[in-house]
Amino acid sequence: MKIYIAASSKEIDRACRIMQSLRAMGHEITEDWTERMRRVGVPDAEVSFEILNEARIANEEGILACDAFVFLAGPASFGTGYETCYALQDDLARRDAGFPCKLLVLVGAVTNCFHTVFDYVYAGDDELLSAARLW
Repeated sequence: MKIYIAASSKEIDRACRIMQSLRAMGHEITEDWTERMRRVGVPDAEVSFEILNEARIANEEGILACDAFVFLAGPASFGTGYETCYALQDDLARRDAGFPCKLLVLVGAVTNCFHTVFDYVYAGDDELLSAARLW
């Protein structure tokens, strides 16, 4: 399955571990934003507009290409909120056009009303990875 992982850049190590585990199961990660973060190595505020724009485009393309959008709940991040909205927009467009919908997955606690839009909610990373073996 093609999967996009959304997480706060503060949790880059967690995101890397999950991506690595999913790849080992045979899943494809549609955009590994962690590679770019490690290569650039500085906070977004210190990166040029061009690099930030390239990252946005790559992330949006990864979201559009995925079959499953996985949001790793954790520290607040504007980026993950944007990514979730983008995935929902694509999912609604797919539904309206009669195409198969994305699998929308939340990993972590449901902490606000918007988290109810997810198809599945898993308490933690291990629960996600157990479920992913069946995808």
